[in-house]
Amino acid sequence: MHHDTISGVRPYSFVIAAAMLFAVSLAGAQEQATLGLEEIVVTAQHVTENLQNVPVAITAFNTGELAQRNITDLTKLTQFVPNLNFLSSTGATSSSAAFAFIRGIGQTNPFLQNDPGVGIYVDGVYIGRTQGSVFDVVDLQRVEVLRGPQGTLYGRNTIGGAINLISNVPDAKLALSGGVEGGNYGTINSHIKVNVPFTDKLFASLAISERKHDGYVKPIINANCATCTTEALTNENNLAARLAIRYLATDELTFDLTGDYSRKNNLPIGVRLLSYQVGLFAPPPPIPAGPNYDTVVADLHGGHPASFFVNGQYNTSQSNFAGEDHQRVWGTALTATWNQNDVTVKSISAYRTVRVSTSNDGDGSPVGLFANAYDNIKQDQTSQEFQILSSAFDKRLDWLAGVYGYKENATELEDFAIYQETNGLFPGAFFGIPCFTWDPTKPPFNGGCGDNGTQYTNYAVVSGAAYANATYHITDALGLTAGVRYSYDKKTFYYTQVGQPTEFTDTSNSWNAFTPRVALEYHVTNDAMLYASYAQGFKSGAFNNGNVVAPGGSRAVAPEKVKSYEVGTKTEWLEHRLTANVAVFYSDYTDQQLQVTPQNGQGQHEFVNAGGSHIYGAELELKAQATQYLQFNASAGYTHTEITQVTPGTVGVNVGAKLPYTPNLTAAVGSQLTLPMGAVGDTILRGDWAYIGPQNGDAIDTQALVTPGRAIANFRATFRPRDAHWDVYGYVDNALNREYRTATYSAFAAQFTVGIDGPPRTVGGGVNFHFD
Repeated sequence: MHHDTISGVRPYSFVIAAAMLFAVSLAGAQEQATLGLEEIVVTAQHVTENLQNVPVAITAFNTGELAQRNITDLTKLTQFVPNLNFLSSTGATSSSAAFAFIRGIGQTNPFLQNDPGVGIYVDGVYIGRTQGSVFDVVDLQRVEVLRGPQGTLYGRNTIGGAINLISNVPDAKLALSGGVEGGNYGTINSHIKVNVPFTDKLFASLAISERKHDGYVKPIINANCATCTTEALTNENNLAARLAIRYLATDELTFDLTGDYSRKNNLPIGVRLLSYQVGLFAPPPPIPAGPNYDTVVADLHGGHPASFFVNGQYNTSQSNFAGEDHQRVWGTALTATWNQNDVTVKSISAYRTVRVSTSNDGDGSPVGLFANAYDNIKQDQTSQEFQILSSAFDKRLDWLAGVYGYKENATELEDFAIYQETNGLFPGAFFGIPCFTWDPTKPPFNGGCGDNGTQYTNYAVVSGAAYANATYHITDALGLTAGVRYSYDKKTFYYTQVGQPTEFTDTSNSWNAFTPRVALEYHVTNDAMLYASYAQGFKSGAFNNGNVVAPGGSRAVAPEKVKSYEVGTKTEWLEHRLTANVAVFYSDYTDQQLQVTPQNGQGQHEFVNAGGSHIYGAELELKAQATQYLQFNASAGYTHTEITQVTPGTVGVNVGAKLPYTPNLTAAVGSQLTLPMGAVGDTILRGDWAYIGPQNGDAIDTQALVTPGRAIANFRATFRPRDAHWDVYGYVDNALNREYRTATYSAFAAQFTVGIDGPPRTVGGGVNFHFD
């Protein structure tokens, strides 16, 4: 049963109560000339605008808001952004990667050649792969989350939305800032930044951050498993640095050069075995049956069969080897901006590279059900974008145009093992190959069926696009926006599986798409805007990798497409002390790319265009400055997804099922109180409550793969001395120590399922300093 209530209270009642509290507080507050919410500036449409004037559903956080909410990585945005689910793992892999879903659209699996459905951009540079995308970004100025397809201005692979990370730029002020933090689970975090003006035209800044904590997924010691890990998983050992240089060549021409580096030396994200079924598969004739798997497992583990290791203890693991999650990400970008009168020309040149080395026990038990012996990924990308922005007709027409080029090459070398209950056969449903390896001393298999062989993938992409977008102000109150983008992709895919009867695959394909957008906005007053929009987006075509392909079938997978309709309002009230933004949307989602897995263990495993869905929902965001010292915020998002069409012959997808990893309801309530303490300083108290609803783990509503909803409460206190150069703070995340999962997964749900648990209560505090 899906859990849509918490202790009998429906989550949306908290939002209603918060809205009533806003009204009461605002009505009782004294008018003050300086009282009002801070203006939020975004660059979502490639120009600097007030968020309240942009006809797009956007949530944005500046540096202070990120700190007060303790948002230290992108996954925590899930707690604060309506209809966003950002996972570092779905359970298909225990290495941290970016699995972002907005309004039901994202990417469900970690294959190298499968593109994300939500684009991540760092200072205008697209991040091409899911792997290596959850890196520490230091010195952020703000984060913008754009909901809905952004196919016109952002292009391919923003079919669900886009996440913009905007960094600070160096300036003419000599400044030094930093901080250190400690907490439970051995947390030690530190950061430092220096900004230096070398001349009145040349500035530079260097920011460095290090984050460490011990793993909170504790091992369960098994005396009968010599190779089982005794280390705590889901730890953090990260280092990140960013160098930025700004050169004001002339009054009109500016150059910004940046370089960033991020490394992780971690153990994998811990997984927990949730269920295991015995004897569901029979060996295909004429191959003779081998030893019964549970019998062999019992012999190896002190009389305990595989089902004994189903684990009901949150944040624990019985993994039969530790594994690793090592990542190196670095890149550089040069942005040149030329302004002359009403014309702006911009060039963004970038190079980025990713190196990932991971291994993990994918079932979280001493039994060899599923394991990645190793997975090595290398990816390099270069991109170039040119933009021109201007206005005409006495500034009634604002327009921009651009061209974009992207080139990528990636390789993956992977060795994995999967055991299916086939009475001693290594997956007969796949290859029909007998299993002869029963070695309890050889990690990572430890009584499993042995090595599935090395898989090698090479993936190359060449992509180009041209786009234009214009807004015509028909009157001072009424505006019409129209835009279109043409995109072209050519991809080459090479795959082979060494030691198995899988054919060598060397294929290429190309796709193109037009993605238009039309929006109408009407400013009822200076403080209220209504808008309606129609937009299209697409996710690039891909290839079916080592999965079985039906006879006569193609490994090419066509692009996904979406047509989205949205109406909304952005309003400000009570002298800019209250903002209330609402969006309602409907999307027609076709040619969905899904990894389809037969639940009974028979049939073909494929990555295909599985079908189409209808998606609709709504979002509400409120923010209020109740008094000079008291601020509230609240948000709610509802998403209904339904698979309405299934490609004939496709298994593992059902008409009427919900889309994976899409909570039906998200909600958040927060408040921040500043307590003046006279000449001593200020104390800032903040509390946040978030609810993320239940989500499916597949496309057939398998009950064993439903991740229950959860509610999380966080608190933070900061003391800022008056006229001092430092502040001190403390925080508690998951203050009630709720036990919850963030995702549930299985390659064979009828045989076994695993879960990824969320962090327990974490407590910490630190001190920041700044001199400028």
